[in-house]
Amino acid sequence: MKKISALLATSAMIIGTFFLPTAAQAKEATLESITCESAVTNITPDDETGDDDGYQVFWFYITVGEDCTMDVSFDENPLMLFVTAGQMTVEDNWTLDTEAMTAQINFTATEIQQVDAEVENNFDDGDTLTQVSFIWQSSDDSGPDERVQGAWVSSDFQEYTLAPPSETSTRMGAEVSGDDGDAGQFSMYMPATAVSSLVGNHDEYDAETFNIEGDMAAYLKNTEQEDATIIETEDGGAFVSFTTEISTEVAESSDNEGGEGQSLSIAGGGPGLSVRATAGPRDSATKPDKPSKNKNKLYKKGKKFAMLNWEDVDTADTYTLHVRKCKNHQGKKCTSSKNFVKKRNYKKFNNLTESQKKVKRLTAGTYYQWRVKSCNDVGCSSFTDWKRFETKGSLE
Repeated sequence: MKKISALLATSAMIIGTFFLPTAAQAKEATLESITCESAVTNITPDDETGDDDGYQVFWFYITVGEDCTMDVSFDENPLMLFVTAGQMTVEDNWTLDTEAMTAQINFTATEIQQVDAEVENNFDDGDTLTQVSFIWQSSDDSGPDERVQGAWVSSDFQEYTLAPPSETSTRMGAEVSGDDGDAGQFSMYMPATAVSSLVGNHDEYDAETFNIEGDMAAYLKNTEQEDATIIETEDGGAFVSFTTEISTEVAESSDNEGGEGQSLSIAGGGPGLSVRATAGPRDSATKPDKPSKNKNKLYKKGKKFAMLNWEDVDTADTYTLHVRKCKNHQGKKCTSSKNFVKKRNYKKFNNLTESQKKVKRLTAGTYYQWRVKSCNDVGCSSFTDWKRFETKGSLE
């Protein structure tokens, strides 16, 4: 089995594996009802549910594409939820009533990418094996804690290992496993408490000015995924969703250079969602340094263009440039990232081979910000800090 890791992160390189809690006194969840008509509910392995301190699993055979609502009660409120072969969205996921100690889970059944050996594979064509896992903090304080209360993950990949935040971590997510060529969706919600914790642990970001949609990015094999969905939710949390395929590639890591074998290697520039499938020998090469922020210069500007220059990094092959526009156009409010357009509306220039770019079709008399990162075959640096400039003329 090859491994792929998906982490919502605020760091450029992470190596590690986090396991579900070990056995001890169990918490308990009770299934009250499930509405999807095709659901077969009597397939839970005898030793799987309720025996481990920290998580409880329910299994269902369900017709692919069917919408399901699941009602559950608890003797202790869980911290987070993980659904495999079921898709949840930013609108339809789960609601946890911490006072009543009940929850309602909404998902759409999807095709499973693996079938657990403990569960007999006897479902019909067109059906799937959906797994719903409730997760608590274990008695030895391993696994997730109260910072992730309400978090959830949905995926088509059945086998997973949690990567919860720690006191010093700058990432959160899960490692999922599959066979070469397996493809599916991965969606995750991170509550505001987790976002604040992770950003607070990062040296380069201020929690008061950090912008989820502007400062987080999705990466797959060091390439930014423009079609990934990253949304700041109404409660200040972060939602991310993307599709990917597990594949074999050379692992590139800085923690054990020159070694052989498999590793969990997360890479990407700046804070964001980083994904990589790894298998094979590691490479001792390293990512390039980011351009020095002191050398970022506005070389020339006009009413509707700006010539931007930055440091030429020796180990870089290409550069990625982002330019964003202030929604208020002018004034003091343009000093805050919250007053600039969301990431999907950035001007983005990828694979630039020179350390300068003339950005055209700008608006006269308007504030903009820009940042740049350097890239090579190994990966990309983090982005430089945002730098502001104003085009000439008056706002038309």
